Amino acid sequence: MIGCGIGAFGERPVGICREVALAVGGNATIIGTDRRRRTTADLASFANGAAFRYVIGFISSASAVAVLRASGFQPVAKN
Repeated sequence: MIGCGIGAFGERPVGICREVALAVGGNATIIGTDRRRRTTADLASFANGAAFRYVIGFISSASAVAVLRASGFQPVAKN
């Protein structure tokens, strides 16, 4: 999952969430940022979650699934 967060680091929506979170000081870190820049735990979760969801949203789109399947990827069926 950390790879998802890092993979989306440079995306504009994720950057906006990160900057909003870093505007407030605290003790928590955001994946991929300087460890000296900290925010509150809830805002770090918000920014990190936005990065994960950005990549997960891409993967779950129909075009991405088609590309992944063409490369041999087979999703696991949900029970």
